Amino acid sequence: SLNNKTGSQGVIITGTGGVGKSRIAAHIFELTRKEGGLVFATKFNQNQDVSPLAQIGVIFNDLIDLFATVASPSTLLSLSNDLENALGIHAALLYEVLPSLPRIMPSCSQVRYHVDQVNMANSMRFLFCKLFEILLSYQTGRITLLFDDVQWADAASLSLLSSLLQSNEGAKRVYFTSCYRDNEVSDSLLAWLQSISGFSLEQIKLESLTPNGVNQFVSETLHLFPRLTRPLSLVLHKKTGGNPLFLGQILSALGVSGRASPLTSSPSTKGGEICFSL
Repeated sequence: SLNNKTGSQGVIITGTGGVGKSRIAAHIFELTRKEGGLVFATKFNQNQDVSPLAQIGVIFNDLIDLFATVASPSTLLSLSNDLENALGIHAALLYEVLPSLPRIMPSCSQVRYHVDQVNMANSMRFLFCKLFEILLSYQTGRITLLFDDVQWADAASLSLLSSLLQSNEGAKRVYFTSCYRDNEVSDSLLAWLQSISGFSLEQIKLESLTPNGVNQFVSETLHLFPRLTRPLSLVLHKKTGGNPLFLGQILSALGVSGRASPLTSSPSTKGGEICFSL
């Protein structure tokens, strides 16, 4: 189970690019699916050339689309009434970010509602959290959300994430998974991390492989004793810095090019060292 033992409502995974954060997230997704739960993911853009909240909107749109597809007509009617009572004409603000919202609340696209910029951020946080709360009341299974590359998230999205975590802290119906590169941390991300430090979130920090770790990886890949692969491993560690993604790419490239085939054949050995036909 994702949080039965620890009581946490999520995890923050940190490390440099290619160190394995996505693999940990994929494992969390697998656990969620085994428990009969749902998984949704979004990835923030380095260029931030999209509107604020757009990437969080991706997750909400996907959740709405799934619900609208699988729910019965009577359930959709009940949900629509609940949303009408809770959001009213203010839902028109959400519609600007969530084009799928009319599928569960048709009236949101039929009105226009404007609010000044000073109150816009607070209004959007409230509306998203209320929508979140109502959708969860209709969902019995576990939901895992992945927010990848949070180091590139806009300030509005980080603030909304904090509010969603706050609303989830009691029931812990949703498991939040956030990933960020710890070598690209901005002041806004540091401030956000500090603001959520009181929530029940686990921390996983992934490091690059040591020379011995690289040698073990290469040894297992080539099916050779570690003493035979050490010279090659030292070279690979120097070239990749111990980054597992880069290491795997180099080994795969060697196999594809025919210089060495880590998966289908073994290199020859001579004098206790690996020899390749380069």
